[in-house]
Amino acid sequence: MQILLVSSGDVIQASEFHALYPNTSFPYPLTDAVLEGFDAAVVNYAPQPSVQPGEKVEVDGAELIDGEWFLSYKVVPQTNEEYAAATEQRAYTVRKDRAFLFADCDWTQLMDSPLSSGDQAVWATYRQALRDVPDQSGFPYEVEWPAKP
Repeated sequence: MQILLVSSGDVIQASEFHALYPNTSFPYPLTDAVLEGFDAAVVNYAPQPSVQPGEKVEVDGAELIDGEWFLSYKVVPQTNEEYAAATEQRAYTVRKDRAFLFADCDWTQLMDSPLSSGDQAVWATYRQALRDVPDQSGFPYEVEWPAKP
């Protein structure tokens, strides 16, 4: 749960709010009625904006919409380290997806496959296209998956 400290505009976690008042026993869950006495309010989650590779979303306070507080966000550039880590994670995810596609068609290349040699060749071409996915220019953010035969 996110809580807005109205006077400062800071958005904090419920655990941080509890730490501000260590000698106070709060009901669970915290409600706006309880938080009002502490000049605070519950902050609702809002949809985050879309980002492009090299960008990330950060919380940028809260905004009052129709009497309720919602998180507001801003898009900022990633550091080089963050971008490298995000790219590595995305590449891992794409390769994992590709492994499932390979596993789904392994049977096509077995000696006792019921496919004709022509059909096996079509599947072999598909499998080669899967192997070539990491060589695509937009990898790992823009991947064009080959069509399954």
